[in-house]
Amino acid sequence: MPDEYQMLREKVALEYGFALYRNYMPKQAAEILKIDLSTIKRWTGKKRILSKQFGADGVRYMGIELADVIIKGTRPWDDTPSDNSSSDNTSSDSAKAPLPGIAAGAREAGPSASLSARRILRKPSSD
Repeated sequence: MPDEYQMLREKVALEYGFALYRNYMPKQAAEILKIDLSTIKRWTGKKRILSKQFGADGVRYMGIELADVIIKGTRPWDDTPSDNSSSDNTSSDSAKAPLPGIAAGAREAGPSASLSARRILRKPSSD
């Protein structure tokens, strides 16, 4: 099986025009994956794509990692442990845990940014 997967990686690299064992800068990696630079940075922060530190503040992506993203996507993979996985609950009916953040249509507690801005920018009242 690993040999078949490696051949698939090589075919993807050939089709997309990149080398598997070369480091790519974020802009180059984004161009290869046909995504925006901000998206690859976000994926890196969320550990959806593996990267390597390069120098003090640089990041590089191996071509083999880019091939894996093209093949598998950025969702948790079967061979990657997940916090949501449970060996005792394998029912397809079970609901998946919601992602962290604000639910669709829900409002965040506290004043809105526009309300805060209006308070700050309001002319002082003359007493």
